[in-house]
Amino acid sequence: MRFPGKIFAAALSASLLLGGALPASVSAEPPDEAGALRRAWTAVDAWDVPGARRVLDELDASSPSGNAARSEARIKVEARVLFEETRLDEAAAAAEQIPEASRDSLLRLILDTHALTQGHLTAESEHFRFRYPPGRDALLVPYALETLEKIHGALAGALGHTPPTKVTVEIYPSADALSRVTTLPLEAIRTTGTVAICKFGKLMAVSPRTLIQGYDWRDTLAHEYVHLVVSQVSGDRVPVWVHEGLAKYFETEWRTSPGQGMSPASAAFLVQEAKKNALIPFEKMHPSLALLPSQEDAALAYAEAFTAIEHLASSSGTEALGRLLSAYREGADDARAFKAASGRPFPSFVAAWKSAVRRRTIAQEAISLDAEKRRFGTEDAEREPSEDRAGEDRRRFQVSDFPDLKDAEARRRAHLGELLRVRGKSAAAVTEFEQALKIAGNTSPMLSNRCAQALWSVGDGASRTKAFSLLNASRALFPGQVRTLKNLGAFLMEAGRMDEAEDALLRVVGIDPFDPAPHESLLKIYEKSGRTDRAGEEAQALKILGGELFAWPDSSGTNAGRTEISPDMPPVRLTVESRPFADVEVDGVPTGLSTPATLLLPPGTHQIRVTNPAYGLDRKQEVFLPPGAPQVVRVTR
Repeated sequence: MRFPGKIFAAALSASLLLGGALPASVSAEPPDEAGALRRAWTAVDAWDVPGARRVLDELDASSPSGNAARSEARIKVEARVLFEETRLDEAAAAAEQIPEASRDSLLRLILDTHALTQGHLTAESEHFRFRYPPGRDALLVPYALETLEKIHGALAGALGHTPPTKVTVEIYPSADALSRVTTLPLEAIRTTGTVAICKFGKLMAVSPRTLIQGYDWRDTLAHEYVHLVVSQVSGDRVPVWVHEGLAKYFETEWRTSPGQGMSPASAAFLVQEAKKNALIPFEKMHPSLALLPSQEDAALAYAEAFTAIEHLASSSGTEALGRLLSAYREGADDARAFKAASGRPFPSFVAAWKSAVRRRTIAQEAISLDAEKRRFGTEDAEREPSEDRAGEDRRRFQVSDFPDLKDAEARRRAHLGELLRVRGKSAAAVTEFEQALKIAGNTSPMLSNRCAQALWSVGDGASRTKAFSLLNASRALFPGQVRTLKNLGAFLMEAGRMDEAEDALLRVVGIDPFDPAPHESLLKIYEKSGRTDRAGEEAQALKILGGELFAWPDSSGTNAGRTEISPDMPPVRLTVESRPFADVEVDGVPTGLSTPATLLLPPGTHQIRVTNPAYGLDRKQEVFLPPGAPQVVRVTR
């Protein structure tokens, strides 16, 4: 998601650099300094951070007093450049030089970001710096860095650009934390399902554990990296809809060909709205898709932007995308940029694109966008590592487990089939499931999976072939359903088709990396094939999920040298704050304390709950306490 920093940067620039009043305690800038600061600020706005640094270095070299007496404006610009260089400690130190009463929104954001990432650890690859909170998010490291290096190489070829310095990627534990470090309102994040943002010269994303069903976090990291490259190539002159279209188009190129990122449900919704002449005008997508009124509107806007770029690439060749960015960099508007890229007037291009959308082939089944909605955990509480663990089939079955079946008879048949399946009567279960499928068609991933499991249990070759067909058909319409991918992985392993099993299981990890089952299966695949490096990564992931490790090996940061938790470690101070005040529970046990509360707890993972019934406050949050690193948990209603 691209969320422009210029929304608040323009006002800040005007007040600081065009003659705004400065406190007497900090010197005012001389006339020649004002022009240099404007140039540095403009360079950062254009994503030319190295250029901004050169301006500041030249300013230091030409100043007779050096760094001894800096104006408030000079300090604020320096803080912003340091922040965009991801030199966070130095940026925070610069921000703290400004009296608290004079700190603007950017300085407060810098200090907030510094506080929120104080305990983060860092893992690095050739072109990326991956920062994450200690604990379960440590297992993201190898997958994230692999994804990022692959998309880095792909875009170097496709757009001919690589960032001049290492790119920083930060993982945050909640939607609230993402809001605080991006200036994007929390309500907008929840409304549109925003999970990641490219801003301030870096990529920021929430952990997959904060969403009930996870999300395509590897594709999302690639998506945000595309935003960064597009911003740098174009001088940040590309409109939001083109930004999002390019990011959506290229987001899958790290693992397959570009242009594979739109789901069948989004495609069906797009065609439906196009035929009703209800598309969202491109100009209405400004300043960010994250500010649209609903997830449906955001999904439609993404689909429009993606298919517009897809149409440009298919009709004029992929080299047209480079011509498009060059035209925007030179200051062209949409009309001139698309004329330069496609060779035809913009209205003609738009008309041809809309016509292509209306003619687009979509699945016959009615596919609801509801299955793709991103749902954060209740009040940002973390979900359990996985809701789909071994033994779930032995739990008591409920009819509500088929909520996507609208037909009552189909639900009744599915319910009866499941009762038979869990009792080991697989053949009879298949009969009932197939009757339900005749009524509902391929519209329920749950039904398809239950039927496939029953078919597999029947055991003969024909039944198992049917199971594969059923799961593959469901995957084609619902590509992000983890249950389908897990069953495919398990069945493919049993059938000895290890390469296909690996692909399915890695897709599970790319959505819900905190379920141990795919890691256990991948470990077996890698050990059997002699891929010791990969096997080692899966073994490390399982240790992290088991609470034995809290950091990926070779990470840097506080306590990174010691990655294991042991009983002899001293307790860690945890401060729990809330607004309004609330009672505090730890691991299900009341502490007898109200916020603000300071607790001494053993290192490791703890469940914190704060409650105040009078104000409707009841929030749960998982917190990981690394050895020797005091933590603060802040909760708001």
